[in-house]
Amino acid sequence: LKERQYLENELKNLISVEQVFPSQTNFVLVKTTDAVQFCERAKKSGFLLRNVDYQPTLNNCVRITVGTREQNKSLIRGLKDE
Repeated sequence: LKERQYLENELKNLISVEQVFPSQTNFVLVKTTDAVQFCERAKKSGFLLRNVDYQPTLNNCVRITVGTREQNKSLIRGLKDE
């Protein structure tokens, strides 16, 4: 629970994240400015995120599984807007 809250808070600070949806699960759903670019940035950092843009009403949305604090910090560093 602490890691999900940490990840949600950190994601809200990224310019490329428009919305972080409330979650009670082991993943976070975020609406981004560009889901493809967001996932590519994560991939370059060694993380695979699930682009769910193909789902109706989830335009530019990405599903992110909550990891350990170290993993979450590393993901956020890789997603920082340049």
